[in-house]
Amino acid sequence: MKRSNTQDIADEAKKLAIASATAQYTQIFLRQMRTTAAPAPTNCKLCNNKDHTLETCPIENKFRFAQDNTKCLICLKTKSHCHRSCRSIKFVENLCEKDECDTNGLIHNKFICPQNCPPIATPTKKAAKN
Repeated sequence: MKRSNTQDIADEAKKLAIASATAQYTQIFLRQMRTTAAPAPTNCKLCNNKDHTLETCPIENKFRFAQDNTKCLICLKTKSHCHRSCRSIKFVENLCEKDECDTNGLIHNKFICPQNCPPIATPTKKAAKN
């Protein structure tokens, strides 16, 4: 069977459309690569210091610091939401997986785990009387 001229034109139009769409997606991909290739330096999510990240934050009791400064215990942003409704809860790689925390039902970011914090010094009965 002989192909008609209209079929040839339709095939050529399909090829051009595919090439155009491929070029468009390539441009979008390259634009995204340029914007994500050099990430901006991040501040510590806990204390907002520009000199270090959350993982290397020097604050000893990070969990208590987050509570005292009304931060969400999961995303560590200013607490304008309940940790149960935090959108970052879906990123399980950021959540603490320790058995003690799981048993107590304590949901929090793994970098502020109270199990990693030194115990809070409580005054003894003798020191309180003096």
